[in-house]
Amino acid sequence: MPYEQMKEYHSRGIKESVNILMAMHCGPMLRGLRNEVILSVENRLMKEMISQLQDTPYGYLILNRGKKKCLVMLYHIKRFCRYISRKEIIEALDRFDYGLSEEKSPQENMIRALFGIAQAMSEYYEGRKEFPHELGYILEYPLHDVEMFIKNQGQNSLMTGYWKVYDNLEKAKETFKKYDQVREQAIADVMAGKMFYELAV
Repeated sequence: MPYEQMKEYHSRGIKESVNILMAMHCGPMLRGLRNEVILSVENRLMKEMISQLQDTPYGYLILNRGKKKCLVMLYHIKRFCRYISRKEIIEALDRFDYGLSEEKSPQENMIRALFGIAQAMSEYYEGRKEFPHELGYILEYPLHDVEMFIKNQGQNSLMTGYWKVYDNLEKAKETFKKYDQVREQAIADVMAGKMFYELAV
């Protein structure tokens, strides 16, 4: 977080802090470039964040509750529902026993995916299993990059940006640039007085 944005974030009240936080982390999702994001939210801001999400097209899933912060996944409900029911995503998650299938409704697949990753993250934080790298599939990272990340145990990537890149480097750079641009615009818009959900497409 750039210094000026951090200073602004900490100087505002809770409502404004949540609005700025959402803009800083959710720009690509708000503008339709991604279906979901993960962000760390201070416990003191959680109630306000949940309140601001009401009557919006977004849902949330708490992946971990820490002493000071929560790890939260936000997602556009309709878009994520469609994405998680794509054949290639169902097949990618099949070996992790999430129970998705083409025969199930998109809504049921979404619920199973959310429940599955929440359970996997809980077991990880409890020290009962390794980090669930299949989270990359759920976060819409390129399938090949996720597969190569798992195979290489996170090593030997071509570039690290919003994810670790193993293939199509130029395409990834272009995507990261777009993400940065919409993120900066989202921050500018909320600093000018808009609420984050007003930026949604």
